[in-house]
Amino acid sequence: MRAVRAAMHAKRGAAASVIANGVNWEASDVGACAFGFNSNGTCYVTGLPAGPVNWYTPTTVGAGNTVWIEATLSSGNTPSGSALGTRLQLNAARGWDFSAANRYCVLTIKFYDAASGGNLLGTNTLSMDSSL
Repeated sequence: MRAVRAAMHAKRGAAASVIANGVNWEASDVGACAFGFNSNGTCYVTGLPAGPVNWYTPTTVGAGNTVWIEATLSSGNTPSGSALGTRLQLNAARGWDFSAANRYCVLTIKFYDAASGGNLLGTNTLSMDSSL
């Protein structure tokens, strides 16, 4: 897994922190699945997980206070959950789900250090499948 050093933490003199970059997260199960990002740097999965379970290392309270996430639909069905196509601060959990069978999507997940403009910290994918 490639990783990008989070510049905003270096500015504050904190220990080196790493944001996920180049990761393919997955969530799949029969009938329903979900995947999301918690404000402390961990991920949550409903269904069968594959791949890393953290978006931020080391995980810590408030890790998402200076990070924004943007998810865009690359292919498949539109999932329920957090807004797509806009940056959302990760000071709260953000996630997506399918509550019906036979749904599939691929989302592109990007992390930024600002609500607009700013630096791109990482680009990843999230695959969800509720038809397995």
